[in-house]
Amino acid sequence: MNPQPDLTSKQARFVEEYLIDLNATAAAIRAGYSEKTAATIAHENLRKPKSAEAMRLGQEKLSERTQITQEDVLEGLRQEATNYGKGSSHSARVTAWIWIGKHFGMFTERVETEKRIGLMKIDVEEAREKLSARFKQIATWQETSAGSVSRAAR
Repeated sequence: MNPQPDLTSKQARFVEEYLIDLNATAAAIRAGYSEKTAATIAHENLRKPKSAEAMRLGQEKLSERTQITQEDVLEGLRQEATNYGKGSSHSARVTAWIWIGKHFGMFTERVETEKRIGLMKIDVEEAREKLSARFKQIATWQETSAGSVSRAAR
């Protein structure tokens, strides 16, 4: 039975699964979407206003049921991150800081980017470095040329 009448049964299931661990791709797979398209479907579902509203309502229900809010969780993490007393550990403090940072979107995974044109593979980072080196050569050449011109004009 679909508790959200504006969502398909798969979308409603996606919302339920997403609220478990906030992992959109895993939620899409658990909701029955194909593993090949799960990431794309998950992204689409997260952007749909009806899905977003269903997730907001679901989070409110979870907060009401558990009597724990995001602020409570962040406060607990902050306390752990700054706890230097008996029974505290460096590992626990670092982990708490990591979770706080993740909550605020401070850490993004770096993704290697490559583009294929025909049969030629382009390493974007390497191309960026080569362009930077070439721009430096051109700047040096321009400075040298400008110096030669100003000396000739004297």
